[in-house]
Amino acid sequence: MGSLGLLYCETLQREITDILASEAYPLLLSRSFSRHCMKNGTNNNPLTEPLGYLTTRCDRILIIGCGCMHGLSTEVLDSVEIIIPDLFRDILFPESFVDEQRKMGAYCMVPDNFLRFADFFSCQGFDDTTLATFLAESIQSIILADTGSWKIPDEFIQKFFSQYQVPVTVIPVGIKPISGYIRVQYLEWFLLREQEEHTKHLLSARKKTAD
Repeated sequence: MGSLGLLYCETLQREITDILASEAYPLLLSRSFSRHCMKNGTNNNPLTEPLGYLTTRCDRILIIGCGCMHGLSTEVLDSVEIIIPDLFRDILFPESFVDEQRKMGAYCMVPDNFLRFADFFSCQGFDDTTLATFLAESIQSIILADTGSWKIPDEFIQKFFSQYQVPVTVIPVGIKPISGYIRVQYLEWFLLREQEEHTKHLLSARKKTAD
């Protein structure tokens, strides 16, 4: 049996660091991958190297992105299980809330991406003019998940609103939703691992008795 892998976008570096510093997961291997949205338009897949590392050591890998993993390959060996949750629908907020907000034109963001919004959107192909058009035509509001790992100045939010006329709703979520998700996944994986080990020992003992 291998380990449980955790592969996460570096936009969540502070949150994951805080979580792993406060909770012990002896069989967890973690790696981060660079902001893929920052490399849009290139042939570089930031998952390749860290995912390759974890694949040789883990039988299950959690991949937690910032909500934007379009077009990135996560192909691995059949023996490795890959789990890719939707950060906002599956972890930070209730699923129904996110679905309803998205229907109303809301765009969910984590602090790192919001504080770097110019880079975040420019690497998706927007310049100042096209970004303003995109926000005006497609985005009714920003839902900002405040994980508590970043300081989000009110002045920054006000400047964003003044520039684009898109309101920002800050919802304090803390890191508990992410830590809770990791904990549940780890315990589920660990219990399954123990059950499989127990079954192997039991079958081995029965075989020896039969012989």
